Amino acid sequence: MFSRLSIRTQIILFVLVAAVAIVAVGAGGIYAARKGAQALESEHRHSLQPLSALKNNISTLMQETRFRMAGVLLEQMSVEGSKNHAAAAAQEVPRLWHEYASMAVQDAGQNADEAELLKEGEAGIKLVDAFYQKLLAAYKNNDKAALSAMLEDEWPPLHTAFMKVLDKLAPLQEKQSQQAYQAHSSLVTTLIRSATAVAVLATLTLIGLGWLFTRAVSRALTEAAAAADRIAEGDFTVRIDASRSDEIGKLLKAMHRMTAKLSALVAEVRVSTETIEVASQQIANGNADLSARTESEASSLEETASSMQELASTVRQNADNAQQANRLAAVASEIAVKGGDAVDQVVGTMGAIRDSSHKIADIVGVIDGIAFQTNILALNAAVEAARSGEHGRGFAVVASEVRNLAQRSAAAAKEIKELITASVDKVDSGAKLADTTGKTMGEIVSSVKQVADIMAEITAASQEQSAGIAQVSQAIAQIENVTQQNASLVEQAADAARSLHEQAGALARSVSVFRLEGRQTSAGQKADAAQPESLVQLLPHANVTVRSKVSAASLAQTAEAA
Repeated sequence: MFSRLSIRTQIILFVLVAAVAIVAVGAGGIYAARKGAQALESEHRHSLQPLSALKNNISTLMQETRFRMAGVLLEQMSVEGSKNHAAAAAQEVPRLWHEYASMAVQDAGQNADEAELLKEGEAGIKLVDAFYQKLLAAYKNNDKAALSAMLEDEWPPLHTAFMKVLDKLAPLQEKQSQQAYQAHSSLVTTLIRSATAVAVLATLTLIGLGWLFTRAVSRALTEAAAAADRIAEGDFTVRIDASRSDEIGKLLKAMHRMTAKLSALVAEVRVSTETIEVASQQIANGNADLSARTESEASSLEETASSMQELASTVRQNADNAQQANRLAAVASEIAVKGGDAVDQVVGTMGAIRDSSHKIADIVGVIDGIAFQTNILALNAAVEAARSGEHGRGFAVVASEVRNLAQRSAAAAKEIKELITASVDKVDSGAKLADTTGKTMGEIVSSVKQVADIMAEITAASQEQSAGIAQVSQAIAQIENVTQQNASLVEQAADAARSLHEQAGALARSVSVFRLEGRQTSAGQKADAAQPESLVQLLPHANVTVRSKVSAASLAQTAEAA
């Protein structure tokens, strides 16, 4: 009979029967429980729970206040922080008390003792508020004497008196709660006695209906569970009977569709896994080749950097040599200028010597003329002495000596003239040579200046070349650094590719355990001995594979960006 009804109808029927029994049993219980719950809730809400929280919170705030007062006196805590805490406590303590008192005052009219304690607490909270105001003034004025007096004289009796009120309220309210509980317990006992018979009848009825319901549903659910177990073990060849028209039949039909879709999905995953495995192997091989080329490029860059350093050193040395040659050329230019000036002076001196030599030659010519005339006169005197006879003999001797002297003077003048003439010729040659030397020195000075200019240009070019080589060396160093980073990224990408390949293989082995109609593979047959117990055990492999793909893709993007 129940197999013709839907599970929904069966459950509704079962719930209605149970509801009738439970309503009959619980009607009286609801009333008694509601009254008792209201009493207990009122007592707990208005008395015990707020009082316990009030006591703990106020005690904590006041103990913290006392601790901070002592800390300020011992200069272990800041006055500003203690003042802020006192200001907060001055607002929080009265608020907590008034919040509790506003709830407790509803029951205070029925209990004179509680009302009296509430009045004492109200008076105490005013003293506490006054104490905090005085404490704030002491903090503000940094009056440690007043702070010490308050801590030692005012604090103990104030704290003791206020906390004593709270201590007295606790047993009083506990007593009230106990009385309410006893009244509620009596009501509940009456309710239990009256509801026992109805509960027994309802229980027997529910047991019978439950047995029938279980018998009708259990068989179909057992078949569905067996099919689900086989699917969980990866067997998608299971045959599911979906001929029922109730909800279980709908469940079996849905399981049949799920099996068909999972079978198609696993087939696609197998194909995709094989493709990923091959692609990851190719990526790993490509990364290995790229790693080798990157290492070779890094080695070449290191050699290039070393050569550039040597070239930079050579260029710097050439620049230094060019600067030194420039300085030497400048010194040579100065020396050449001085030599030209000296040659000009020599040319001038040689001209003066030539002029003096011409004057000496003229003077020697005059002397030679005088000697010639003297010789003529001496000859005439000798003739006249010869004519004079014996009387002119002495004069003849004198004339002869004068003639000899004139001849010697003429000979000496001739020799001097020849020497002067030779000297004049040499002076002329020297002047011409000095003039030529002066022109040559001028050309040398001009050439030395040109050499100095060229050396200055070489020096500037060498400095520019040195700076350019330094920039090239720096650029090569940066390229080398980037290449090393690329090499590191390539190694990471290679590791990721290898990991992806391994995970793809693991996924392929995991997927191979599924049995599909017409698609049983040798790999699946080999893996039957190591089948996982359920589909849940395959999820970690799939998750690891997906994470590996994402990691490899991220590394590839990072390498391309670098």
